[in-house]
This record gives sequence, C-alpha cells and structure tokens, in this order.
Amino acid sequence: MRQLPDGSLKRRVLRTRSEVATLAGRLTFFDLQRAADARGYFGLAHEAAIQVGNDLLAAAALGHLAFVPAAEHNTSAAISYLAGAADHARRSGVPLIQSWIAAVESEVLGPANAAGTLRALDQAAALLSRPADAAPPAWFDYYSADRLDGFRGRVFLQLGRPEEARFALTGALRGLGPGAVKQKAVFLIDIASSYLDDQPQLDQACDLAGDAAATLAMAGYATASTRLQEFRARLRPWDDATVVADLDERLGALTA
Repeated sequence: MRQLPDGSLKRRVLRTRSEVATLAGRLTFFDLQRAADARGYFGLAHEAAIQVGNDLLAAAALGHLAFVPAAEHNTSAAISYLAGAADHARRSGVPLIQSWIAAVESEVLGPANAAGTLRALDQAAALLSRPADAAPPAWFDYYSADRLDGFRGRVFLQLGRPEEARFALTGALRGLGPGAVKQKAVFLIDIASSYLDDQPQLDQACDLAGDAAATLAMAGYATASTRLQEFRARLRPWDDATVVADLDERLGALTA
C-alpha cells in the first residue's frame, strides 16, 4: 500500500482491503466469537473505506462494529457506531443498507428499550420500500426482507411476544436459500424458544432444537451454538421429561 501511487489501482486495493476485512470480522465475531480480533478487522475495514471515500463499505464496517460493544452490553457505544453507519448509508443512496442498519439497531436496543426497538424495526421496513439511487453492491448479500423478518422475530422473542416471533421467524426461514445453513440454525433455535412461553410446548421446541443442531453439524457457527446452549439452559425445569432426554441424546450424538 505504501508503494502504490494514488490512482485507480490503489483505490481498487483499498476497496478490496475493506471488503476482505469486513468478511474477516464477520467470521471472527459470528463464527468464532473472537471479539477482539473482530474489532480490529472492522476498524481496518472502516479505515480503508474512508481512505477510498466509499460510503457503502464504511457503513457496513461501522454497522458490524456495533455488534462488538453490544455483545459487551455497551449499548451507548454500539448506538454511536450505528449513528456513524447511518450517516454513511444515507450518503450512499442505497436504502437497503440503511434498512439493515436500522434492523441492527433494533437488535442492539433489545428489551431494555422496547419503544426504540420497535421504532427501529418500523424504520427498517419503511426503508426497504424506498427507491434506490444505486444498486446494492454484490458483497452485500446478508440482508433482505426475509432477514428483516429474522430481526423482527428475535425482537418479539426478547419482548415476550412468542406468537408474533414465531410468525416472523417462520417467514424468515422460508425465505432462506439452500446455502444459508448457519442462519437456518439460528432461526430454528429462535422458533424453538418461542414454544417455551407460559404454556410450554416441549415436543415442538425440542424437535426444532434438534433440527437446528443437525444443521449446525453441517457448518459450525458459534453464534448458533451459543444460542442452542441458552435454549438448553431454559429446559432445566423439565430435565426429567422424555423429550428433553431425547434432545440430549441427539445433541450428544452430533458432538461425539
């Protein structure tokens, strides 16, 4: 990079550096749960995007970076990153990326700010219907109307609205392509969790969790694995139930 003169080749290298660093950040954070590494990669992605003046890449980098402090329950830092991402996205003229940032905000705010979470979801849905000044870039392939349903389902689950969560997540699941096995596992676990409300339906919950575990066996994904562990922890009051024992047997067979 230091040896390249200013010009089209250097700009191309900077764009590539930002794209690859964002991908590396996604892998280290969501797949491997190495937050410190992910923070560095997303920072590098943002730096390269700023150097080349690419608002789309800068928005993606900051939007992903927000997940890191959010996982540490540092909501204010996460919202600050998202505000910067939203500024870049507005300048890009691509409402789809603006919608994704609003969807991420809905997850970051969570049940601690129910009104803000629902407002962010409404904003994400409204932005999806806006005409775009430019087409989304090819690398932005991890968000769509179906993925927004996934965010919506997660939010409703956290807000204690299981039926609405199940409806949204089922729609999100139907919209996934055959290659989206990691996201499929996440949606299945969240749907399973929706059956553990005030009137738990253990059969449905455990069947879905078992399907999620089988999906995870095809592609390891730390985010889904953690969510599956959280789901299993919620089953402790029913440890003696046959369906729970059957689930444990399936989980044991998959991890053996």
